[in-house]
Amino acid sequence: MIGIPTVLITLDVDQSGLMRPSRAIHPTGFRFGHSLGKPGDENTQRLVLQAALDRLLEPGEPGRIKTIDFPSYESFK
Repeated sequence: MIGIPTVLITLDVDQSGLMRPSRAIHPTGFRFGHSLGKPGDENTQRLVLQAALDRLLEPGEPGRIKTIDFPSYESFK
């Protein structure tokens, strides 16, 4: 592997899809400004970061954005 592998955590799938990132996740239903979860919600933030790190282990597929649901965030809406 050459370079530094990266993962994009995106809330705007349409705009991010135009960039065709090699690895990306989309936490469904999160508000802009809360890409890792609500303030003070360490559990959800940890789950989002773990999902991003897990995505690093998967082969890069330019333009594929993996959608992930984090039910603990739902109570914040």
